[in-house]
Amino acid sequence: MAHGKKFLVSDKICIADFYVGGLILNNFMNPNHGLVKKYEGFLDNYPKLKAYGERLAAENSGWLAKRGKYPM
Repeated sequence: MAHGKKFLVSDKICIADFYVGGLILNNFMNPNHGLVKKYEGFLDNYPKLKAYGERLAAENSGWLAKRGKYPM
C-alpha cells in the first residue's frame, strides 16, 4: 500500500484485491463470522491494511450487505 494507490495494483479493483481482500473481509472484518472474536483488534496493529479493508468493503458494500452467516 506504500505506492499510494487505492487498491493493491491501481486505483481500480482487480482480481488480486478479491483474493487478498477476501481474506481480510471474511476473517477479520465479517461480523457474521463465527470466529471474529478470535481476530478482534488484529487489524488495529496494521492501520494501512485496515484502511485497505475498509476501502474494499466500501467498494463491495452491496454484496457484503447480502452475505449470510458463516456456518461456523
